[in-house]
Amino acid sequence: MTLRSLQLTVRRTHPAAAPEPQVPLFLGVLRLAVELGSADAGSDSGDGLGAAEAAAVAADAAECLLGVAAASTHGRDVAVQSGALGVTAQWLSAFPSDQLTDTSARIVGEAGAVTTGLRLQGALATAAPALVASAEAEEAATAAARALWAAPGTPAALEALHSLLFLLPAAAAAARVTEGGHAPPPWATDAQRGLAALLRAKLPSDQRQMALRAAASAVRVRGPQRRLGSTP
Repeated sequence: MTLRSLQLTVRRTHPAAAPEPQVPLFLGVLRLAVELGSADAGSDSGDGLGAAEAAAVAADAAECLLGVAAASTHGRDVAVQSGALGVTAQWLSAFPSDQLTDTSARIVGEAGAVTTGLRLQGALATAAPALVASAEAEEAATAAARALWAAPGTPAALEALHSLLFLLPAAAAAARVTEGGHAPPPWATDAQRGLAALLRAKLPSDQRQMALRAAASAVRVRGPQRRLGSTP
């Protein structure tokens, strides 16, 4: 099935009606978007669907997955067990960091898609820890930390902060393996920079509390002997 045929299917789907059977479809769209690089303005889907339109289809799929995850805990858990967290992280990673604060119409649309993807990550990360693979959580935490640092003060950064609160504890196992090799986890540097920038800014009290909680969680994951973002 091509992105053009998926386009109509996704846009006709109401995710809350029967979420479980639709999850593979939505994930298939995101996987295709990753493979085709449809978040890149210079790419083409190969079936006549323009890059901007292909990216919009992927954003629709992410929004549908968010609807599934928000509709019920069962729908969320089905999505998590289907690998939605890792696929979403891979899709988010396809967006260049330096474009997240651009003001062009196309990039504003992409920034909205990134915000949806980060919100989806946060929803998926609320699943029981036993369902969330540590490697997927680390990949998702890396995508969230990158958005936190690349787009400070934006809706995407706030969603990144929210998702990090849930993702960092789940990423702890993968971080311990990485630390065994004497290297910081891939999210550490961006998380340090992003959280430091947030805490230096004038934030509403609830957002400052979120930032402090995320910073404390990151330190717990890395251990008290290591400053967030540092190497041994």
